Amino acid sequence: MWFRVFVMLRLPISVIALLGFAELNVWNQPGMGLFGVMFVVGILVFLTATSIKLVRRRRVALQLAGWLLAAEVLGAVSLIAAGDYIYMGRATG
Repeated sequence: MWFRVFVMLRLPISVIALLGFAELNVWNQPGMGLFGVMFVVGILVFLTATSIKLVRRRRVALQLAGWLLAAEVLGAVSLIAAGDYIYMGRATG
């Protein structure tokens, strides 16, 4: 019961973290817009599939959750870097 509630309450945070991939400057190059949209939609579908498997407690769910956590960290880092770039006018690092 509590595990299902945790998975469902975690979804908005995951979506925000994964939307950091939409902020990457790679997608703004000519001809890369469709690829960027498909990538972001694909990663959100991956979030949905992983969440469903976690709620149903499938065996492969923990492995998928590890990959999802790694993707969320990369998305959150790119979201923060994009915010710094917009605020400071240059890349930090």
